[in-house]
Amino acid sequence: LNNSGFLRSASDQMIKATLMHGRDETPMPAYLQQGLKESDINDVVAYIRSFEKTVASHDENTINEPYYLEAESSQSVQETIESLKQAIVGKNYLLIRIQNLDNGMVDKSKEDSGKVIVYFCNFKLLNEALAIDPRIGLFLPCRVTVVEHKGKVRVMAINPTHLSRLFNNDELNDLCKQMRKTYEVILEEATL
Repeated sequence: LNNSGFLRSASDQMIKATLMHGRDETPMPAYLQQGLKESDINDVVAYIRSFEKTVASHDENTINEPYYLEAESSQSVQETIESLKQAIVGKNYLLIRIQNLDNGMVDKSKEDSGKVIVYFCNFKLLNEALAIDPRIGLFLPCRVTVVEHKGKVRVMAINPTHLSRLFNNDELNDLCKQMRKTYEVILEEATL
């Protein structure tokens, strides 16, 4: 519970309800059934709130952030993927896998090789991010999608700066701004 991202995003009512009723199929018990009174649970909520340091500021610049980052490549899908792989490795990231976007959703013979996802990770950065806020795992590992549509090859990535503001955590915001810059450099290098 002593997690700044959690504390900033969870309301007192949510924490209280979870403590009172527990969470099914998890180790979290219902404390009303454990013998605590509602007034005791209110005290626990107040104690949990004491872990909170400061509320994250809402940077006006991040409110207007695009949902995703995008660049157009003058190369074919396969050439773009090769350039992308070089850019990723050049930024000290490890390639995890490359797969067609529709992998597992259609018969292997019907997968569209013109729509590809490239997964990659920097484990040092991953550990730093998870230590700041474990919920960042929702949009990790890093991924870039390469799509050929109407003769054009587009390279796209989710914008970490746009997503980070949902977690209300200044430290995470800073890390995501850094990650956005890395994505932009990778996209630029891959589409030159």
